[in-house]
Amino acid sequence: MLDRCESAVEYDLLTRVGMSLRDVPTRLSWHSLWCFVRHLDAHSATYAAEHPRAAGWDLHAYMLADVFDAVNAASYAVACSTHGSRPRKPKRYKRPTGGRSIKIGRDPIKAKDFFTWFEGRVTKNGR
Repeated sequence: MLDRCESAVEYDLLTRVGMSLRDVPTRLSWHSLWCFVRHLDAHSATYAAEHPRAAGWDLHAYMLADVFDAVNAASYAVACSTHGSRPRKPKRYKRPTGGRSIKIGRDPIKAKDFFTWFEGRVTKNGR
């Protein structure tokens, strides 16, 4: 990764922890540098260099785009019910995934299996 975006990693190190790549391995171990880079968020320069289209899009941005789409859909439904002619359908807010939807989680749990799943989860977590 350092060969692709060395300056971005350097910038993140300088602005977030006050260190430089020159501090590796004397003040900062290679493992610590690896952990630092691996856990950078979507607002970091390194993430922007690696994923330019998705830079700045964290969970909150996706959720806000979903809220925007929901408000537009509700407005469209109200407009359809009150106007004689059908208005234009609103477009979804553009996301860096290029229109592909992101699936979070797996298939839903059947109602009859929910309590078995939930009780097993509670005992594993100790709650």
